[in-house]
Amino acid sequence: MSTYYKIIIELPFFIFLISLNLQAQSFKIVISSNSLEPPGIYGTNSLNSGSFAFAYNSYWLKNVFASSYPVYSPSSDVFARFETNPQGTRLIIRKASNGDSINGFDITGYNPQWLGSSGKLYYEKPPVGSVTECRSIDVSTGADIKIGELKDQYYPPSDPALGAGALNNDGTQIAYLKGAAIFIYTISTGEERPLVKPDESNIVDDSLEKKVKLVAGPPYPNTIRHLSWSKNGDMIACYGTVSFQRPYPTDTTRFYTIGRQGILVANTSSGEVRTIYETQNYSFEHPENFFFSPSGKTLAFNVSGLNNKVHIFMANPKKSNSGRDRGIGRIIAGFPSKQYWALNPWSSDGGKLLYQNENDGTLGFIMECSEGQALMNNTGSSIYIQDAQWADVSATPPKEPSISINDPEPELVKDSTLFINPGVASVYNNYVKGTAADGITKLLIRFKTNMPLASNFTISLDSINCALVELPCC
Repeated sequence: MSTYYKIIIELPFFIFLISLNLQAQSFKIVISSNSLEPPGIYGTNSLNSGSFAFAYNSYWLKNVFASSYPVYSPSSDVFARFETNPQGTRLIIRKASNGDSINGFDITGYNPQWLGSSGKLYYEKPPVGSVTECRSIDVSTGADIKIGELKDQYYPPSDPALGAGALNNDGTQIAYLKGAAIFIYTISTGEERPLVKPDESNIVDDSLEKKVKLVAGPPYPNTIRHLSWSKNGDMIACYGTVSFQRPYPTDTTRFYTIGRQGILVANTSSGEVRTIYETQNYSFEHPENFFFSPSGKTLAFNVSGLNNKVHIFMANPKKSNSGRDRGIGRIIAGFPSKQYWALNPWSSDGGKLLYQNENDGTLGFIMECSEGQALMNNTGSSIYIQDAQWADVSATPPKEPSISINDPEPELVKDSTLFINPGVASVYNNYVKGTAADGITKLLIRFKTNMPLASNFTISLDSINCALVELPCC
């Protein structure tokens, strides 16, 4: 005769919810950082707050393991980015307020940029042969059309398929590197032309020169692909070399060549060139990260090698060699390793420039015509910021944290109240009662919460009252 036993398990279990003290925020500046805790998207609603508030996690889908930088729409209500998961890459449109997905498209592309306020997004397909296809997609309807082709666009070995065409402010023209030459492509006509016609006479630094040439630099494979348009489209800034020829004083039939390397500004109509910052040693000074202010009156850029620090310079783009050192700081605008910077660090009102002080990790802004201030104070640890943008975002995180048990089994013997204390560990304490017929306890507890994936949950069992056994049974 067999004897059967019923094992009664009575275990107190605890769910610890570490909430994030999320409050509705109206952000003026949004950053992405994987070195803050928790990693994700942060923002500030005050230009002198001294700190940033957590908005939401960088990745909302568990299988998303990489993405491009978020590009906020002109109205700041949504952002777009390419997200990659094990199945491939898709273009995802998300709410700026909470990161929820609005739309997704089976598209592989690069270099997303908004086409003005049209609700359409510009992007580039990976090159086929020597041709890069440029496309426009309506993020509401999904209407996806080809708008142009860039031939022989320069790609460095480190990014053989990542396009870097630069749209002008009204989305009608694209500036890009055609080999080492800088070309302008007009979307409506398909016409392309060099920014500066080679080997013709033109104005260089207020002097009429012969056989002028402009090429991007430094030499391959380190060529900077970044190009910056002025707001009204009359100027383009680049890093490169302008060269021209002058006759020998003793023999005017013979010519010698003069070259000036550094950050240059060219007039998009006349081809006139100005040297804004000249360098004799790019590998030491690294002048880069150049951006026009919205007013067009200032060109901001970085220069390294000054006391082994990165400095911010500001210059009048219509005056040669007019750069002024404004102090230590790295302009934040995207991926420096990609040799182009896609996000504009200037505020829409044109008065403030985002930067990070690499001495102490401070994030701040500097004024176009006066000193700035710190936004995020140093916390004693290095803060790595992937990207930063000015965006009027109203972020609405989830409501107060809550937990509820989904399963009728195991049976709840004793219930207690969830004490909500945002920012501190909260305890949800229940005693559960279940039966294990085979003598091996398998306890399944499922719960739901309104907190985002960035929240931390811990479930633990009481180590003292681990089991109560009743004998005999049946």
